[in-house]
Amino acid sequence: MKRLNSLFLFGALGLASLASAVPVSGTIFTDGFAAAAAGGTQLGVTTAGNFKATQNNVDLISVTGAFGNLCPAGFTACVDLDGTGAGNANEQAVISSGSLYFGTGQYELTFDMASTQRGVTGQTTVSLGSLLDESFTDPQPGETSILINVSSPTTAALEFQSDTPGEIGDILAAASIVAVPEPSSALLMSLPLLGIGALAYRRSKVRA
Repeated sequence: MKRLNSLFLFGALGLASLASAVPVSGTIFTDGFAAAAAGGTQLGVTTAGNFKATQNNVDLISVTGAFGNLCPAGFTACVDLDGTGAGNANEQAVISSGSLYFGTGQYELTFDMASTQRGVTGQTTVSLGSLLDESFTDPQPGETSILINVSSPTTAALEFQSDTPGEIGDILAAASIVAVPEPSSALLMSLPLLGIGALAYRRSKVRA
């Protein structure tokens, strides 16, 4: 019995020590714009789903509304990153997720972004604080995946910045960030459950 109690205690202590060392589990951020665009295409908005424009504005597009043909195949909504300006010929927008927390570990950023599709070569910078800063020129439709390693806990905002002059920008259809669990961490975190199971089994035999 003492050995089983010790196993449980060891597992619990191991879990506590790992809490700050492994990534926050599951999805950190996600947006596909479908719910936001349910009412139809909206031009010149500063909020698009879970993103907010921190510079200028964007166009939230529904495939059933105006400019719906711009959304990549398979998506019901998307965002034109250059928005619509009142007399502004350089409507380059920045949209931000707001501050997100990242524990130590590995994360996967995925997004679907296509070029302007209107005869203009688009360029967009994707950033995540000090963790990522990458520029994409004339992106082709399809999912882009980037693995990000975090060496110490930090906060950062996922941002898409249009670097295309005018009111014709790249098209963003979806974005998400998920934590990538490490096999060794998952095994260590299961120790408390193993201890509890063994203890319960031992007690059931004693009662029998």
